[in-house]
Amino acid sequence: MKSLIRLNNKANKLSTLRIISTRSFHSSFIQQDGLTTLENDHNKVRDLFSQLKQTNTLQQKEQLMEEIIKSLSRHTSAEERYLYPLINDYFDDGKLLYDKNLQDEQINKEMLQFFESHRWGKLKTSLDSDIYDREVNKFFQHLDEHMRGEEEILFPRLRDKMSKADLDSLGKSLDTAKMMGPTHPHPNAPNTPGMAKMTHPLSGMMDQAMDKVTGR
Repeated sequence: MKSLIRLNNKANKLSTLRIISTRSFHSSFIQQDGLTTLENDHNKVRDLFSQLKQTNTLQQKEQLMEEIIKSLSRHTSAEERYLYPLINDYFDDGKLLYDKNLQDEQINKEMLQFFESHRWGKLKTSLDSDIYDREVNKFFQHLDEHMRGEEEILFPRLRDKMSKADLDSLGKSLDTAKMMGPTHPHPNAPNTPGMAKMTHPLSGMMDQAMDKVTGR
């Protein structure tokens, strides 16, 4: 009987710890401002590319590229819908910066579509593999330059101009956008804020439904 009581006490303690841990996780998640959310996304992608460069296993390469495509598709869609419109709201001289970021994202989506169409497992010759590896490296150089541009130019200026409440609200919008966003690249989809907010969630629904069917 005493043994059962001890086991129940331990189980209750573990359950309590899990609840506290879950609450702490959700609390920190909700309190994260939008720019921090995006910086964390950037670091996640950098880490995935670092892992990609270090592995020689075909299956691991495929899995990592799949995660990169999914993460960047969500991230890019969220930025087009909620981050880049802020340039026009908070920058008097932001047109070039706005156009530059949309152009960067268009290149990123086209490259992601290329990688989705041509996978390591489908490559037939050593020449194919060499070309593919070069394209992956070229893509990451472009992507990293784009991310550093946001981190060094866009994010600091927005932090100076936006209130904490607005940054927190941005975080919630981005989290929702990524949750409901596309998981595949759609380079032909609208990227202006109004149209993107209407069409990207629809693309997300279709992508996620297809992912369930294919077991992605």
